[in-house]
Amino acid sequence: MKQLFTFPSDELLQEDTVYITIVQELHATTLTNDKDRIQFENLVSEAKKRITDSDLEEKSALLEQLDNALGNRDSFVKFIGGLVLYITPEDIYFYHLGISVTDRVYIGDSPYILPVAANAQYTLDYHLLVLNRESIRLFEGHGEKLQEEDLSEYDEAPVDLETALGTEKEGGNLNFGAYSTGAGQTGTGHAFHGHQETSQEKDIDRERYFRMVDDFVFDHFSNKLHYPLIVYSVEDNQAVFKDISHNKYLSDVMITGSAAGMNTSDIQKQVAKTINKLNDKEREDLLNRLNEASPENRIENIPDDLTAASLQGRIDNLFLQKDYEIPGSINDEGLYDENDERNNFVDVLVQNVLNSKGNVYIFEHDDMPEATPIAATLRY
Repeated sequence: MKQLFTFPSDELLQEDTVYITIVQELHATTLTNDKDRIQFENLVSEAKKRITDSDLEEKSALLEQLDNALGNRDSFVKFIGGLVLYITPEDIYFYHLGISVTDRVYIGDSPYILPVAANAQYTLDYHLLVLNRESIRLFEGHGEKLQEEDLSEYDEAPVDLETALGTEKEGGNLNFGAYSTGAGQTGTGHAFHGHQETSQEKDIDRERYFRMVDDFVFDHFSNKLHYPLIVYSVEDNQAVFKDISHNKYLSDVMITGSAAGMNTSDIQKQVAKTINKLNDKEREDLLNRLNEASPENRIENIPDDLTAASLQGRIDNLFLQKDYEIPGSINDEGLYDENDERNNFVDVLVQNVLNSKGNVYIFEHDDMPEATPIAATLRY
């Protein structure tokens, strides 16, 4: 039994095997946890009945794996979101998703992966830079989850302004002098020091510090993982950083406010709101891309044309209505077979698109163009 985190994964691209897919909405609260357990048992029972009534050669192995899944019920259902369980004659794989799903049991030569695809398109990978005038924190984010980077591992990390600028800092230079202890007394004064810093000097230091931060984040993080960089800072600092930054991964979406003194949990709450905005913008951009595609670079609702394009590796983006199904599959001659009632053509098509490094996007019914539950844009 193995939990999967990445998508697509090799475990879901196996050929010549049978997949049982169990999808369940989870709630994981005191009042609903028992209901989730019961529903899980019901879904497993449904899968058992369908396997028992089938003529599959792998029947015995699949029934045994379903018993194994039932024995691990509690580890599967202790979660809020969605469970997608994949059972083959040899192993069990599962995802815990952060989106709402529709309960179902699916059995076929391909796994039912649309819920995982939908979850993956909205689980944004990014870096979050918490930027203050004189210090930084950096996080790697996946959806609403944050993991702080340990910047002490980097000798040149500009963790704060003093460390970064050192003796080159202009604001806050110290001036030394002496003052007399009394009228007419000389030679016995006490040393004093004071700050000779102006607003202009502080602004110069801030800009120089932000340039060092920008270079460091790009060199050690952005340029390696190519994640968008979200800045969390007050508006003034955001404007300065955006103006001087050369980081091509810097996101236009920023979080405005001060995170000084905030713990990771509090920061995550603010990030969650921003991720939703990013998702909305991404969804709008994708649908605009579909709507603006020329007729010769777009296919809608035609299984035969979609089949040919997927086998040729021509599908760049596949757009699907959530939970949409087309009975059938793709036969050995590379043609759409509408007489295959056991499989869902959409699942086979999705596998072909992923195998050719295409993208799959799932949308709600109201988001898709009218009367277009399935569409594709082409590479060439």
